[in-house]
Amino acid sequence: MAQNEHITTTLASVQNAAIDGRMGSIRTRQKQLSSLFKSLTDHKSSLVYAMQKDYGLTIEEANIVVSAMLLEVRQHYDNINFDKELAQEYNIRWGKSWEDRRVTVGLAYMIVGDFTKAFNVFSAVSAAIESGTCCVVELPNLPDQSTTIIRQIMEAALDKEAYVTIPKRAPESFLEKCLVIDQTAEPLSSRYDRTISSKSSGRAIAVVDRTTKVDLAAKEVFASRMQYSGQSHYAVDQVFVNEFVADEFLVALQKQMSMHAEALDQTVNSTNTRKHDRENKPTQLELLADYDEIVCSQGNARVVLIKSRSSQLLHDKIKRPLLVVHKITSLDDVIDLVLSQDATMNALFTFADGPEAKYLSQFIPSAVTFVNHIPAELLIGPAGPVGYPVRPELRYIKGMFEKPSPQIAPGVKVHAASNVWKLRNTPRSAAILAHASEPLKPTGQAAAGAWGFFETGVLLGATVYLLPVILGTIAGAAYTTIWAYRRVIG
Repeated sequence: MAQNEHITTTLASVQNAAIDGRMGSIRTRQKQLSSLFKSLTDHKSSLVYAMQKDYGLTIEEANIVVSAMLLEVRQHYDNINFDKELAQEYNIRWGKSWEDRRVTVGLAYMIVGDFTKAFNVFSAVSAAIESGTCCVVELPNLPDQSTTIIRQIMEAALDKEAYVTIPKRAPESFLEKCLVIDQTAEPLSSRYDRTISSKSSGRAIAVVDRTTKVDLAAKEVFASRMQYSGQSHYAVDQVFVNEFVADEFLVALQKQMSMHAEALDQTVNSTNTRKHDRENKPTQLELLADYDEIVCSQGNARVVLIKSRSSQLLHDKIKRPLLVVHKITSLDDVIDLVLSQDATMNALFTFADGPEAKYLSQFIPSAVTFVNHIPAELLIGPAGPVGYPVRPELRYIKGMFEKPSPQIAPGVKVHAASNVWKLRNTPRSAAILAHASEPLKPTGQAAAGAWGFFETGVLLGATVYLLPVILGTIAGAAYTTIWAYRRVIG
């Protein structure tokens, strides 16, 4: 009962702060981000320890996650331009239109994804602060280290009425007033008009074509799957490799496994990874058929070659350090295989030359395509919000917490309603209609029967290859005629 009363009081205070426009001031937003950055740096050692304890990360991986968190907060702070925002605010005062004006959504509610929880929270909260949106973060009472530190940082650094945490789901009546940020892709999000949802179940696949540098592809794919205990949302779930380079690719993966054996053993020995393995190993490794091949292994890490297209591993979201490889015969072969599942990929990583990469990205539906690389920033945090461009450097941006509200001043292109009213009983409306009915400009396509690219190519080829033969034949005939004539008269 006491907890419910506390939640009710907390939600009422943050709602009042949103109504009052508590975060509307540019200077207030700057101070909040500055305070958050300082608190994060003060707690960075605790955050690194929490990442290791909660997710089984190595100290190097934990350092990278905390660094990425700090860089995101810094970027949102740097994005605030006091002079520019102030000038835009007064545009309408001086008779200038502000057609791309956007205003903040006053209140957001956040459902946090588990993997790299601290990064998930502060990447979204810092974007909300930049836009001036108050935010409620749902943090259930769990025994993990990250939850405790997140609460400590928010309470120490941020306005206690504008940015709050609660231990359980807010009432429906409150959620209907919020922009819901859902990093778990629960069915909850679909019930509300304003949502920023991450498709955590979406797959990331890689296609390795025969035109690529095989060693580079193996390094990138292996690193994405094996880092962070295989828990990243953008770690490659399946690799489809052209059969002509498959053997070379598998050998390169074996070399990667040997090179990183010590790091993989270190990850396996963590408490969290052993727990993660117990939860996932019976479900995903048991899907291997007798004719499938374990190419190489190290501790808990596996590289497997799947030989049957009926295997569920070719279509599942992989949640452990398990790299699934399957051979393909051509680009069309992998396109047909992927399209058979009728699902948009979270990410497509193509390792191929330009023409082949273009062909793959054109026909395999995905939220984003990366050619011949996998961004390191992408492996940290939640999946990118559905319906927004995937940005490796910033998972959330200010514009996601805003809505359009343009301000339009009179101008040359504005047709005032009173001016149109004056057209009554005049011939000008007919002239306007005649002007609007003028034909559209030509498309630029050649007329039917005209010489196109193919025909021009044929003509050029004939000119290059046939003309010398014809001229040589004529010259030879003329020479033969002259020679014969001289023999006759001689």
